[in-house]
Amino acid sequence: MRNEVRTKIAAGESPDAIRDWLIARYGNWVSYDPPFDTATAFLWIGPLLFLALGGWLAFGRFRRGGGDSGGEA
Repeated sequence: MRNEVRTKIAAGESPDAIRDWLIARYGNWVSYDPPFDTATAFLWIGPLLFLALGGWLAFGRFRRGGGDSGGEA
């Protein structure tokens, strides 16, 4: 892919034309800022879901372990 891009740059194509060609060939996945649509929804929502899952797991772990003093007084 790099060689093809370098060839297009050497041929004098504009960066916008090269970007459009890459997106047409490989999809929005190659863009650093893909638009939000059904194909890229997981790219945008996935990190938030994993963060929420981690927070939920941590909250449950700390809540369960908070009342246990570990010894008798």
